[in-house]
Order: sequence, then C-alpha cells, then structure tokens
Amino acid sequence: MKQWLRSTDRTAWILAGLAILLYAPGLFWGLPHATSEVTIRGWDVDSVAGIGPLSELHNLLVQPREGWYFAYPLFHYLILGLVYAPYMAFLWLTGGLTSPTAAYPYGFADPVTALAALAFLGRLVSVLMGMGTVVCTYLAARTIWDRTTAIIAAVAMMLCGPLVYYAHAGNLDVPVLFWLSVCVLSAAHIVKFGLTPKRAIGFGVLAAIAVATKDQAYGPLVPAVFFLIVMHLVDRKRTPGPDAPWRAPIAMIVAGL
Repeated sequence: MKQWLRSTDRTAWILAGLAILLYAPGLFWGLPHATSEVTIRGWDVDSVAGIGPLSELHNLLVQPREGWYFAYPLFHYLILGLVYAPYMAFLWLTGGLTSPTAAYPYGFADPVTALAALAFLGRLVSVLMGMGTVVCTYLAARTIWDRTTAIIAAVAMMLCGPLVYYAHAGNLDVPVLFWLSVCVLSAAHIVKFGLTPKRAIGFGVLAAIAVATKDQAYGPLVPAVFFLIVMHLVDRKRTPGPDAPWRAPIAMIVAGL
C-alpha cells in the first residue's frame, strides 16, 4: 500500500475507484433491524460485523466466560473494535450508550440505529479491503510482469463473483483475502528483487496477520514460505552474498511465529 500511495501510476487509483463504485452499493442492503434479541444480525450469514466484535472483546477482556465460543482468530475483531471506538465514544458522550451489558439492548438507548451503524461500519471495512485486494493484485502483477498483464489480473479479481458478493458483507472472507493479497505483493517483490532479512520479516508478519484473521490462510501460505526459502537458497548457491544464506529464512519464520 505504501508503494501505491507514492505511485505515479494513475491506473492503481482508477482501479481503486472502480472497485469502490462496484462494491459500495450493497453496503445498506439488509442491515439488522434490532427490535429484539433475535434480529440483531443482518442478511449476511456468518457476519462478524455489528455486535459480534463487541461481544467477543467483552468475553475476552471484560468478563471471561467458561466455555466461551470463538469461531475465528481475533485480529479482525480488533480492527473492527478500533473502527467502532469513535462511534462508541460518540454514543457514550451523547447519552446513546449507558451501563453497557451483555444482553439486549446492550445499554444502547436506540439499539436499532446503533446496531445498524455498527454493521455498516464493519461492511465499510470489507469494501475498503476488497478495493485493497484489487490494487494489490495490480501492483503484484505489475512487479512481476507488465502494466497490461497487471490490468487484466486486477479487473479479473475485481469482477470475481465471490469478491463482488462478500466485499459488502461483514464476513471474514474478504479481510483474509486482502491480507493474502498483501502477502502476494510482498512475495512478488521478493521474487523480483531477492529475499533480504527486511523483506523476510515483512512477509512473515503479513503472513501471521493473514492467519490471525482466518486460520484457513495456512493453506496457501505454507507452500509459499517453502517456495520463497528454496528460491532464496538456490539463488544464494549460484551467487553467494556477504551474509549467511539462512539468515533471511530464519528471520521470516521467527517473524511469522
């Protein structure tokens, strides 16, 4: 993303705008209408947006419960918690939130508006991450190949059916795909410019974030790490460098762990 923000290539910005235009219209569809405890969620099945992150963080940090169920790792819950924080502070200061509880209406003076707003904010994060996935696809393909190939790859990603659907939902599918696409961009730089300790640490941290978002990210990342390490060792055998060949791979593994 840092490369994109500094980029003079307007194509990345155009693709970002097109992705937002494509994904944003569904933001308001089926928001929860929380008139009772059974209507606190929207139409997007398995969504974590809305009251979910606050519930999970309450169970984790405020009042731990025996047998607490947590279906996913907590990294995206923490992101949503940070996104929700200004809105929650606003409700607290304006009297919209008093004496928070773990049961409906959770201390909200107007639970219908509050829970709809929280679900909307969670979906907005998914839209931005869907846009980021398209941009990372473009930058990764441009790094390895050329601009034309990069545009084709980014447009194909942008119009992918599941991404179009989940980019305006509160599920974890787009967040984990976003972090995986950032990993692909990092791997593209490693393939193009070589595995240095700094790049290795960056990839390891990004891989850890992807897995901490949804643990199925292990699937593509384990062979990716193996490939990058083997590629590096083969390259160093052909052209020895000043530092030990295992320094960067060890840095990657430690950073990931």
